[in-house]
Amino acid sequence: NLSSSVKRVLDLNGGQVLPGDVLRFTMDITNSSNFNATDISLSDPMPALISSFQVFRRPAGSTDNSQPAPAGANGAGVVQIDNLSINAGATATVIVDAVISAGAQDGESITNVATVGNPAVNTTITSPTVTINNALGNSGNKPLYLQPDSTLTRIADTTGNYQVVNDQQTVTWALAPALQTDVTLDYSQPIPVTLRLQNDLTAGLGNNNEYTHNITLNFVANRNGARTVLASANGQVALLTAANTQASDSIRTFQFDMAIQNGIALLAGDVLQLEVTQSRVGGSANFPQYRNMRVYSSDNGITSLLALTSNTVINVEQVALYDAAYPDGAQLTTINPGQTYYVRAEVSDPFGAYDITATRITITSPEGNVPASLAVMSGVDASNATVTAEYPFSSPADAISGDWQFTVRADEGYEGTVFNELTETVTLVQPAELTMSKTMQVINDPINNASNPKAIPGAVVEYTLQITNDGEGAADSDSITITDKLATGTDFYVGTDAATSPVTLTDGDPTSALTLNYENLTASTDGLEFSQDGGVTFDYQPSADANGFDPLITDVRIRLTGTMPGADENGTPGFSINYKVKVQ
Repeated sequence: NLSSSVKRVLDLNGGQVLPGDVLRFTMDITNSSNFNATDISLSDPMPALISSFQVFRRPAGSTDNSQPAPAGANGAGVVQIDNLSINAGATATVIVDAVISAGAQDGESITNVATVGNPAVNTTITSPTVTINNALGNSGNKPLYLQPDSTLTRIADTTGNYQVVNDQQTVTWALAPALQTDVTLDYSQPIPVTLRLQNDLTAGLGNNNEYTHNITLNFVANRNGARTVLASANGQVALLTAANTQASDSIRTFQFDMAIQNGIALLAGDVLQLEVTQSRVGGSANFPQYRNMRVYSSDNGITSLLALTSNTVINVEQVALYDAAYPDGAQLTTINPGQTYYVRAEVSDPFGAYDITATRITITSPEGNVPASLAVMSGVDASNATVTAEYPFSSPADAISGDWQFTVRADEGYEGTVFNELTETVTLVQPAELTMSKTMQVINDPINNASNPKAIPGAVVEYTLQITNDGEGAADSDSITITDKLATGTDFYVGTDAATSPVTLTDGDPTSALTLNYENLTASTDGLEFSQDGGVTFDYQPSADANGFDPLITDVRIRLTGTMPGADENGTPGFSINYKVKVQ
């Protein structure tokens, strides 16, 4: 009875489901009957919007007969796992990672349906439906705020100060600092500009009158001194004076929609500029005090700004786990229970690192527990355009195997409207579990030679050490060392050729990926070390008798190099070590 089997789906990239994301389908096949189930097969045609897939995990002993596109009912390939055996009450898990096609369109959906069973009884298991929604991608409003010192920044001014634009003159507000990375703007709509304006008259007749000004706005990209007008607008405004005594608020708000002139791609180093040119309409040039205009950076809670719609905004470039705090540590692909790790995120913003205002992390366990929810990450490094943030994380000592999600959210600016998220999925595996068995075989003796030899004085005995890694996790690199104490009354065989190792390593299937390096009997840099004092020290240099034996060796130490992988569906990695002794 496999009817209680379930299928789950997870977007390994986090955030919105987008073309190119990797969907992880996890199928928990549960045998809820009282009988063991054998000869079970899983058939899972990939949905049409999947461009490629791989089987991430399957039970040991099963057979992967999957086929790529155009196989399968949808022409996208089919996952076919055969020879599954599931004991009564047990669950077998198959995990498939599938890549969403680059051509997937906004609003299209993906549902994955698999069939599991044997020729007699089949059960259908269906994943939740996910919907492509690239309309909510990494883009957003990028207000550039006018500052009293004629700069444009991503920080709104609150001082209430202003710049004066004289009659028939231009004041230019320039982005500071310049763009830190390339930027793509959305030129499909006019670019709005909001300005708080006032006539600059501070005293005199007509102080309570309105004065009309012509205004020209140019939004410019300055690239190494070359000026390109991106958008522009013209308008006429009626302004009150700074000397007005009748109006409750003599500073007025105006919005201009700048029409696109040149929709060029912006490059790192470009300086964005807003040019404001004004001239008084009518009146006498003999009274210049009536002809100038103030542009307030902010007033009465309203800020002057240029509202860009940018397709390039804040971006979480990378999320990764390390085994030590920044700047140290090695990047990890799996984690183990009961250990401390460091989640590190690289965040960039095209307008500069100062525009990255918050970096927070949410951690989710395979069971759905959330040990950290939007926890603040600490900044550990920064450059002109990027910030590196870090968060320490300790995995529970009793953590089960499965996928942990580390989702980093980075916020930009001070509007609280634009952010980006990236999820890194890391599999927690149980640590390496090395087991070793030791066997012996008499090779020959002085009386029987090789015919049914006995372990009598003078007999040669071969020892075999069999080592396997039964755990899910890999052993630490270059960490496996075997120390073996020789049986009392035996002489170790070092051989008659110093260039030939007296200890041999035979790899298993699956491979152990380990190597025994050997140079010669007296080398101090290879993988063999000998002791003549019961294992207190290992600096003894062997000396062989005429038959290749050394009676003074009491212990041998074998240092192996490489990283021994953990057990998986392909089997248990292992290797054997062999050496010989003579019975005294």
